[in-house]
Amino acid sequence: MKPHPITILRSHFGKISELRDFSSVYGFSKLVDRSESLIRNVENRVSPLSKKLALAIENKTGVAASWFLQDEGDEEILAADGTLWEPRHTLSKVRTEISSNMEALAATMAIAEAGQSTLGELLAEAVTRAVKEEINKKSLDFLIALTTLLDNFGYLPQAKKTPQGKTK
Repeated sequence: MKPHPITILRSHFGKISELRDFSSVYGFSKLVDRSESLIRNVENRVSPLSKKLALAIENKTGVAASWFLQDEGDEEILAADGTLWEPRHTLSKVRTEISSNMEALAATMAIAEAGQSTLGELLAEAVTRAVKEEINKKSLDFLIALTTLLDNFGYLPQAKKTPQGKTK
């Protein structure tokens, strides 16, 4: 049986140092915001590749959804812009996402340091936004990372224990 297009793409990722983290099923599933089991089932042809998943992969990797959906096992990967895929297609998408997350974090920190909003208010707003957007794994991971970072730098108030050992 010919390899699934996702398998082919992941094998290419494994050859590129900057994309190697995404060459495992786990890493690829994180990149495209889908479960590991879904990616594994699609690759093993237990579940069909949906157009929705193909478009999500295109959005995160720059590889054409049509290339995945044709499922011809072709080693020549088609980019979303109609050219042959090159690592730069995926690298630019990954770098843009990292950059936008860092910009959002910097803006949040600047607002908090300027005293315009408390960090609690900012976190509450971020959680509300994430829930309205049907919180996805990446949003949740970002909120957890943000909260951890803020806590590590002492921006979050510490919970106080009552004499009975309860947290206030």
